[in-house]
Amino acid sequence: MQLRQFTSGKAATSAPAVTIAVDLDGKVFVEKDPVELPGMVTKVKEKVAKDKKTVVYLAIAEGQGRVDRA
Repeated sequence: MQLRQFTSGKAATSAPAVTIAVDLDGKVFVEKDPVELPGMVTKVKEKVAKDKKTVVYLAIAEGQGRVDRA
C-alpha cells in the first residue's frame, strides 16, 4: 500500500522567554545578570514590552540557604 506524503508547514519556533533566578544566598539574576529587585522589575518589563508573548520563568535554587527568620 502506498501512503500519501504530505509537506509540513513552517518550522515551530519557541516563544521568547526571560528567566529570573534566585540563588541560595537570595541574590537575584535576570538572564544571568545580577540585579537588585527594582532593576529586576525594569529588565523584565523591557523584555515583555518587546513581545507580549514573552514567557517569564522563575528559577529558585534548591538546597539549604541562609535563614533570616526565627
